Amino acid sequence: MRKLAAAVRVEAMSLYNHVANKEDVLDGLTGLFFTKIEIPQPTDDWAEDLASLGVALRAATRAYPKTATLALTREAVSDSGVAATAATLDILHRAGFDTAEAVQAMRAMMSFQIGALLRELAHAPTLGATRDEQDARAELLKHSDFAVVVEAAEPLAALDFDREYEYGLYLVVSSIKFAASQRSGSA
Repeated sequence: MRKLAAAVRVEAMSLYNHVANKEDVLDGLTGLFFTKIEIPQPTDDWAEDLASLGVALRAATRAYPKTATLALTREAVSDSGVAATAATLDILHRAGFDTAEAVQAMRAMMSFQIGALLRELAHAPTLGATRDEQDARAELLKHSDFAVVVEAAEPLAALDFDREYEYGLYLVVSSIKFAASQRSGSA
């Protein structure tokens, strides 16, 4: 709190006129991050809406990487923090999921997104940033004791976070779409 007070050029004790404690500050930052997600307007295609929401989360994460790292690892408790949750649940209800199933599908999607986005934030600036680094990583992988890793050395060494996120999002949304079709087929 002292560092924060110094950064905004006030006395540490005066911060407590605005926030209860450090957790309150962190909750506020998390809520602020979630306001940066541009929730797309619903269309007639719920699966496309779900994918668009995933793209919007990534855009906010890339625009505010330091805050995103915090926000993606904390529970969103403010109204602004749960707006993306509400939008996701609305989409999944439109797909025909009941509330419990919608929550499960949302959590599956969020697990992918959080993992992929945190990996990107942690490694994008450094891991495989140049072709030489990718070649060096591929060379290391080619000496693995596992034949399948040797065979996959080149694609394993290449990092394309855009393609990986897009493909992962496609897989998750396709799986949710399949689950929705199974649900409607059994109803």
